[in-house]
Amino acid sequence: MVLGGEAAYMRSELSETNKGRPEIIPVAAGAASAMGATLLVNTGVGPLVTIGLIAGFIGSGAMMYYCAIRTADTVDEDIAPDWPGPKAWPATMTLISFFALNVFLQGLRAEL
Repeated sequence: MVLGGEAAYMRSELSETNKGRPEIIPVAAGAASAMGATLLVNTGVGPLVTIGLIAGFIGSGAMMYYCAIRTADTVDEDIAPDWPGPKAWPATMTLISFFALNVFLQGLRAEL
């Protein structure tokens, strides 16, 4: 959910020519994979839990990669001349995706 909110905010703040502007399809896919994985894990049914943990791990890894690329590609357009600047949001999403990746990894380790 945070990922979708950040993407909506940054799409309204960054110009269309900025390479770090979030794209709707990857963000929607990332949010959907996290929601779907969480729903599968919450079923409590053994095989579905494992599938959910694997899907969440892959989705979180993909979103971490996507957000890291966005952080590197974002150009300071002087929209916020003071700290933290436009790279702070995608960098924060990279960190949050890293935490989600670790949650799913720890769940997989416990499950297997």
